[in-house]
Amino acid sequence: SGGLNFNYDFNKSTELSLNYFYNSVTNRLIRETARINFLNNETFNSGDTAINETQNHNHKADLKLKHFFSKEEDITFRSNLGFNNSEGNFATTSRTFTPEGALQNSRITANNSNRDGFNVSGSLLYRKRFKKEGRSLTARINAAVSQNDGLGFLNSNNQFFVENIIQTQLLNQQQENDKEGFSYQGTLNYTEPLGKGKFVQLSYDRQNLSDDQSTLFFDIENDGGLIPNDLLTNAFARDYLYDRPGVNFMINKKKSNLNLGVKAQNSELQGTINTNDTKIERSFQNLLPSLRWKYSFTTSNRINFEYTTSVQEPSLRQLQPIVDNRNPFVIYRGNPDLKVEYAHRGRLNYSLFDSFSFTSLFITLRGSIIENKITNATRIDELLRQEVTPLNIDAEYQTNGYISFSTPLKFIESKINITGNTFYNRSELFINDGKNKVDRSINSIDISLENRKKTIFDLKVGGKLEFNSTRYSSNTELDQDFVNRTIYSDLSIDFLKTWNFTTNFDYRIFEGDAFDNNISFPLWRAEISNSFGKLRRLTAKLSVFDILNENTGINRNSAFNFIQEQQINVLSRYFMFSLTYSLSAFGDGQKSGVVIRSSSGR
Repeated sequence: SGGLNFNYDFNKSTELSLNYFYNSVTNRLIRETARINFLNNETFNSGDTAINETQNHNHKADLKLKHFFSKEEDITFRSNLGFNNSEGNFATTSRTFTPEGALQNSRITANNSNRDGFNVSGSLLYRKRFKKEGRSLTARINAAVSQNDGLGFLNSNNQFFVENIIQTQLLNQQQENDKEGFSYQGTLNYTEPLGKGKFVQLSYDRQNLSDDQSTLFFDIENDGGLIPNDLLTNAFARDYLYDRPGVNFMINKKKSNLNLGVKAQNSELQGTINTNDTKIERSFQNLLPSLRWKYSFTTSNRINFEYTTSVQEPSLRQLQPIVDNRNPFVIYRGNPDLKVEYAHRGRLNYSLFDSFSFTSLFITLRGSIIENKITNATRIDELLRQEVTPLNIDAEYQTNGYISFSTPLKFIESKINITGNTFYNRSELFINDGKNKVDRSINSIDISLENRKKTIFDLKVGGKLEFNSTRYSSNTELDQDFVNRTIYSDLSIDFLKTWNFTTNFDYRIFEGDAFDNNISFPLWRAEISNSFGKLRRLTAKLSVFDILNENTGINRNSAFNFIQEQQINVLSRYFMFSLTYSLSAFGDGQKSGVVIRSSSGR
């Protein structure tokens, strides 16, 4: 990666900024997944191995031009231009087993793709503060154009096992995917003071999102000829238009700020499925209230509360009443009767820091209710093939909380840190016409000790415990629990004035009844560095990662209708040497510099 930045001030009123950045990323991912799927009162297993090799090239250029007509009036123009190219080779082997453990179906796929895209966007912002204090006008307009073209080749061998008979389906296809998009947004805000810290703000926002997408499928014959596949080919155009007039009332006082507002949103969808000349037209009207309140007891003791509402319209794919059978194991069918999701979200923050006792407390509580939540209903046939259809449920509920407490322990000259997280989610699961209320929760606690005097060394030791739980209203025998634990320590030592030694050690443990075995592994990292020169501008550092060569990229998680374990390839033990030259000396403020790194394998 690399970039250039150019800034030029024409005069005191006009300034220009230009940026260019390029990066190239090559990635090779090997992922193995083992999944336990829930089917009414029983379970079945599935697993896959995926090898993905991707290469991405990205160019990005930004421009900013700002002009001040006066101290009270200015205008800003921004523009962004991006080009990207990506190439990918994907190979996947997947298997599904019956509840008795027999192989039911398998799939081996190879997919090669090449994609080119560009996007360009621009925005114009005008701001005006009038002579009357508090009166202001802000106007903004944005526009963006994008285009993506892709070409892919799919080779797939699908097998179904029925009463000891193998049914084989071979696919050899060429896929062409083209997408063009255009969007614009205009926003106008006018603020009028009402006296004694009171204000009213009137706003109007119009937004349009348009895109035209086509996916063409061709079956490749043995001689290389192409035959159009009309069953899979899909082309559509959509246009979303939003209008949002709104009003906000603001009250600003010495210790508190209150903002109460409401917007009336009207959104219209016009879509056309070009392959069968089907038209989809929907309109949605919603009121979107909001409330924000902040109160400062002291400069270091504050509380904030925020309540917002938003809507999420169903996508055109979710509304399309056609069958998408590109994956014969998971067939998707849209639902034209979907309603818009309406979300209520609340957040409460409290912060306290006592500069005399060095005690701190931070609390965050969040909650949301999503009415008419769009979820998926799944039908699984005797060959364990899935047909997925979106539908609305009454509501989905979610809460999570965070607390962090820190205080000195003077009798041992250290500080204790306690952090807790909690997450809860309730939704509904539909499988083969069966309905389950699903309660998921993740709760964790992290406790650590660290020394207070850090002039020579800094030591921190602690442990984290995480509990995962899933509960089903109708199929309690499928309830699942598992635990993740981590023990860690961090040490940093300064010696001989210019030397520093740092080491980190983590020991991770994954356990639970849902999985066949418990997994544990250590991660140990260390580095030593030295700063040279009179002003210590040059720093040399040698780092060793995964000293014990035990790193395992493993992750266990649960969803509404499955639990799974994933393992991916990771960098094991390796060494890295780096040189950093700082443009400012140590202690002279913010550092910036040039870094040169080289590394070698084990």
